Amino acid sequence: KDKDHVLWFEGTTENHFQGPTLSQLEDSALEWEDVDSVDDLLALASSTDADILSKNYRLTKDLDLEGVEFSGIGSGTAPFTGIFDGQGHTVSNVSIKREAENTGFFNVIKGATIKNLNLENAEITGTTNVGGLVGWAQVQLDQENIAKNIANLIGSCTVTGTVNGETKVGGLVGVN
Repeated sequence: KDKDHVLWFEGTTENHFQGPTLSQLEDSALEWEDVDSVDDLLALASSTDADILSKNYRLTKDLDLEGVEFSGIGSGTAPFTGIFDGQGHTVSNVSIKREAENTGFFNVIKGATIKNLNLENAEITGTTNVGGLVGWAQVQLDQENIAKNIANLIGSCTVTGTVNGETKVGGLVGVN
């Protein structure tokens, strides 16, 4: 149909393959933090504060990270858990080169939504769990109560460039 949207959702038998509706994803009542500059993006990437990593961010314009040292957003101990809406904008020349696991534009996410984001000319290098967009997309499954399950949603995102690692490497997501 016209104006249909295709989203990627981590559907499992545990969550009965039930993802959020488009209207839930486009909830206008959400509070947003605008990412207006490279400095805003670097501040988010350098944070280990769970409150900061759980906020909802929207990219307001294209950003060029040429020559900028970028560490990626989130970590195994402090994953990104909020919403990041690229609003169709592009982050170009992302370069992350490290001898570490969980490497990507988002190193680790858990219960996050990432949508409408384009990464162009990305060069991502790590060891294990390496992805252009997300290194490790953590999930949490509760076999007793599916309401306690935590999954991620990634939709309308693109990555161009190279992604290198030793194990569990993907162009979009390293491991889920």
